[in-house]
Amino acid sequence: MLHIYPIKRIKAIAFVLISFITLFGYSQEIQVDPQFNSFDNGNLGDGFDGTVRTLSLQNDGKLIVGGEFLNYNGNTTAYLCRLETDGSKDAGFNLRASFNGKIYASVIQSDGKIIVAGAFTTYNGTNVGRIVRLNSDGSRDTSFNTFIAAGSGTIYSLALQSDGKLIVGGSFTKYNDITVNRIARVLLNGELDTSFATGTGFTSTVENIAVASDGKIVVSGTFSSFNGNAACPKLIRLNTDGTIDTSLSVGIGFDDAIGAIAVQPDGKIIVGGSFLNYNGSSQNRIVRLNNNGAVDSSFLSGTGFNNGVVHAIQITSGGILVGGSFSDTYKTSDVNRLVLLNFNGNINSDFDIGTGPYSATIYTLCESSDSFFVGGSFSIFDDLKQGKLAKISTTGELDSSYLTAGVGFDKAIEKIIPLKDGSFIAFGGFSQFNGKPMNRIAKLTANGDLDSSFNFNQAGANNTVKEVLVQPDGKLLVAGNFTNYNGVATKRLVRLNIDGSIDISFNVGTGFNYMVYSIALQPDGKFIAAGSFTTYKGLTVKKVIRLLPNGDLDSSFNIGTNPNSTPNLVLLQPDGKILVGGDFTTFNGVATNKLIRLNANGSVDSGFSVGTGFDGKIYALTLQSDNKILVGGSFTNYNGQAIGKIIRLNSNGSQDSTFNSGSGFSGGIVRSINEQPNGRILVGGSFTGKYNGMPVKRMLRLLPNGTCDASFLMELNGEVKTICLIPRGAVIG
Repeated sequence: MLHIYPIKRIKAIAFVLISFITLFGYSQEIQVDPQFNSFDNGNLGDGFDGTVRTLSLQNDGKLIVGGEFLNYNGNTTAYLCRLETDGSKDAGFNLRASFNGKIYASVIQSDGKIIVAGAFTTYNGTNVGRIVRLNSDGSRDTSFNTFIAAGSGTIYSLALQSDGKLIVGGSFTKYNDITVNRIARVLLNGELDTSFATGTGFTSTVENIAVASDGKIVVSGTFSSFNGNAACPKLIRLNTDGTIDTSLSVGIGFDDAIGAIAVQPDGKIIVGGSFLNYNGSSQNRIVRLNNNGAVDSSFLSGTGFNNGVVHAIQITSGGILVGGSFSDTYKTSDVNRLVLLNFNGNINSDFDIGTGPYSATIYTLCESSDSFFVGGSFSIFDDLKQGKLAKISTTGELDSSYLTAGVGFDKAIEKIIPLKDGSFIAFGGFSQFNGKPMNRIAKLTANGDLDSSFNFNQAGANNTVKEVLVQPDGKLLVAGNFTNYNGVATKRLVRLNIDGSIDISFNVGTGFNYMVYSIALQPDGKFIAAGSFTTYKGLTVKKVIRLLPNGDLDSSFNIGTNPNSTPNLVLLQPDGKILVGGDFTTFNGVATNKLIRLNANGSVDSGFSVGTGFDGKIYALTLQSDNKILVGGSFTNYNGQAIGKIIRLNSNGSQDSTFNSGSGFSGGIVRSINEQPNGRILVGGSFTGKYNGMPVKRMLRLLPNGTCDASFLMELNGEVKTICLIPRGAVIG
């Protein structure tokens, strides 16, 4: 009988521990065991319960969040919320009865007052015409009179001028009972600025507004003309008095919707959306225009985005941050809903968001001095539960300390490691377990209780733990994105004693400058590390290195030139060779799409070839007892052959024709693969359709030949992140 033990009910990510004793049978009855840590107090750590549409950062670092939500981490907060610098709700921002409708736009004045707009008609029981100004404590600023304002329609966009006047755009046709047709300029007291001479305005909705450094106003939307006769398909620039700026000509304009615009300091305009053409030239979903409206040929967007929509563009100090629903490629590089472009339009290769947002869409972006805020409809970011909002570093690394709440594990578990005594180590991005502080790494007893002998009441890691390895002596090698453990600076790598304290004999010095995604321990105590890092202990290094048992760099290991993108999986073979997976398409100058094998000294193993390789991401690598390689991910093609998210390779990299996966998985992603001692294969992920014609839901077991094991039937309501074999029942969180 196979027992299922709930560890943490989490909507989108689960982990699974499976017994290698009870699974030798051909059929099992599946039951829930209520004795294993079933404590769950609801969804208190779910972040926002609806889409985030607008973000504005105050000078004190607090964040204004507006959108379509009604709750934040279990607390009522209708459509607007202010967060403290740690992501907790600001209790001093009291909205009382709040808004009666959605918020789509927000700006913060130089005096700190907050203007928000959208589809609402009342604030705290008072009529307001879809726009209101708030004091710093959340009370309505009565000196800003918007009692009538946009009496019908919706306000979608706000932009502040340098003089404090406000440009307002949307679907409304009147402001304060005066016909304005979808655009207006508002004075500091909330009244209409009648000197803004837009005439009969726009024929259809204004969706985006940006004010250039010279005061001119760039407007985009679904309109085709302005002020009765000026043809302007979806984009126009106005002079400061509201008249059309004829020096910008868009010709026949865009063939589909514009989702976002941004104006650079030099006046060039970046436009994103769902369009495929601009003024007769192919421009897939993004283009930069010169001041006169001509395509800027110095912006090397090439084939652009091959699917989805660009919904947000943020000009940052380090480049152009672009968000949306795109989820395949930008030019020839894999992207997932968020990308940082250099100012020439090429991808910034140092920006790495891991797996990024899971499904859904990014709608709004905001920059602080050292990080970016990302808002939208996503619930997962880089495999961690985020609830529609994420804070990331300027290099893309998720700040998992932001938005902490919940019970059980308050955020997702990256992986689980069994220990000899029947207990196990759980690690990831969480900061609490059953309401107790437990930062990113925890030890649980065999029955699922917290083991208080392991690092109890200590600070733990200050950011995500991506990998933990157990040494033969019981010590733990821990890697990830943290820069501090138990109050001690240790950048992205540390070795722990059995009780969870730092092993001071392991010297990482200044550590890694960027994320460590994966580590693999050799029998001689040396270990391989892979990630987005470029320095270790102050030394310039490649993205795959080997360290000595004391933490020093092993100079005898050299991979040559860097891969052209991040490696995030390493797997050691018994013969000492190393499988490396990632987003790269070349490695040490060798074309090898997503997977390569290295010799023990780091050189490329010429005896292993993937041909044209994979067309999507690899998330799981497992070496079978016969040295064949199981690979899972989001790919649908391997070396020119259609493959449904899972494949088995021979030891030379060729496809194993004896593995009969057929059409594979019809949708979703394979996240975890484990081989049982009896040769059967457990597979977990986000798949919910069919496997080779057989209905499946996030977990299944395969026979050694790759066909579905019909005796093992399981349906899970959350994505399976990782599966781990232990010498007793099965645990599912």
